[in-house]
Amino acid sequence: MKHNIDTKLIAKVTHEEIMRYLAMPYRIKDGVLSILTAEPKDRGTSLFFRRRFEVDTINEIVITNLDLTRVSEELYRYRILDTSIHGLFYRNPDESAQRVLTRPQIVLFILFFCVSAFWIYYSSTSFFILLLLLIQIFYVVTVTFRVIVSIYGLGRKLITPITTKELNAIDQKDLPVYTILLPVYKDAGVMGTLIKALKKFDYPKDKLDIILLLEEGDEETIEAAKRERPPANWRFISMPDSLLKTKPKALNYGLHFARGDYHNIYDAEDISDPDQLKKAVISF
Repeated sequence: MKHNIDTKLIAKVTHEEIMRYLAMPYRIKDGVLSILTAEPKDRGTSLFFRRRFEVDTINEIVITNLDLTRVSEELYRYRILDTSIHGLFYRNPDESAQRVLTRPQIVLFILFFCVSAFWIYYSSTSFFILLLLLIQIFYVVTVTFRVIVSIYGLGRKLITPITTKELNAIDQKDLPVYTILLPVYKDAGVMGTLIKALKKFDYPKDKLDIILLLEEGDEETIEAAKRERPPANWRFISMPDSLLKTKPKALNYGLHFARGDYHNIYDAEDISDPDQLKKAVISF
């Protein structure tokens, strides 16, 4: 399917738009735009593609959500990977750790080093007295702040009680789509327990969007997940092999495929209560 898609059409839409409308352009012939869609007969989708490609007629080719994810991931995976790793730097370099030190910071450190060396050479005793004094002030301020926060926290209500009556009163039709992101790497030993726990969630299956974020090359974990035979609507996304293999990178990658109104992150060692998602919906 991927090889038959007109890549010139793909260049006119973003991956975010594909996931928003659960559809992508396929080809144009005789003024008719064919699209691959997991949500057929959606007026918003039809209007978007007619306007974007300036056509009057849309021909829908229905595919599953899993197929749409697989094809879009193949087409955009390296762009998504680059955004997952460098996205914060592109958006706001000052908030990114990619550039460790700025030029003014380097100048300030050099100046501090020179002044300190000069001071130690002429009066090392006064320098170290001042240094120890500053360290002690910092320590006292830090401890005092933690004590104040702890005392303040004791008087706060940290748990919102949710009764069984509230849970039973939920109308299943009103529940939002809930995305669960599961970054796993070298976790073959716990995949069985994890997947069994997720299968017990008390939540409508058609509104549960579970994404397992796997690393390309981690065959042991991938095979362990497949052996557990997760439901057909769960999605396995295998990220391109790259450094660093961190959970933040995996989650940034997975967010490009999330379709839920609510997002949740689970670690491989997490075992949650079956009604946890409904409690979260009530609380937020």
